[in-house]
Amino acid sequence: MIKFVAYLKTIKKLGFLNVFRVLIHRISIKSGYYKLIMPIKDCPFPEEIVLEKKRKIINFPEELNSSYTKNCLNAADKLINGEILLFSKEKYFYSNIPNWFLNCKLKNYKNIHWTEHKIFGSKDIKRCWELSRFSWAPLMARAGIISGNKKYIQTINKWIENWCKSNPINAGPNWICGQEVSIRLIHV
Repeated sequence: MIKFVAYLKTIKKLGFLNVFRVLIHRISIKSGYYKLIMPIKDCPFPEEIVLEKKRKIINFPEELNSSYTKNCLNAADKLINGEILLFSKEKYFYSNIPNWFLNCKLKNYKNIHWTEHKIFGSKDIKRCWELSRFSWAPLMARAGIISGNKKYIQTINKWIENWCKSNPINAGPNWICGQEVSIRLIHV
């Protein structure tokens, strides 16, 4: 009886409507409704980004501008050479293209609908999501604009195409969380 009263108090504090929405969401997952209305399909590649011409769009004082330019190009070159910072502090090394499923212990992620993944296991799913947030894309774009060097834009195009091939829509861990998808879209 004490547990039941505790549940009622918790529901009241969360709000009956909010608890009802969570219930509907969970029923939609368990019943397969989401799988029906959101089928797995190929992720289309966006139109290739092209660097039209070198133009200077940053108007800082010269000492700040050279410092900013140097730091931006240095960080972008590290990305191209196989080093990325996860969570803005942890170095991760890769060759050619990052592993979009870093530390992801989910199996057959390409063939499984996002509703079938169990994400609250022993591993932190955010480690898998971090690279797919595309925080590297604005940095590479700035480096391309600042330097006029096409290698940065070519890297963006190559990585995004690889990500799309590796992550069919509604399949795998990178489609589980709407907030993660939103972060990716903001960076794009």
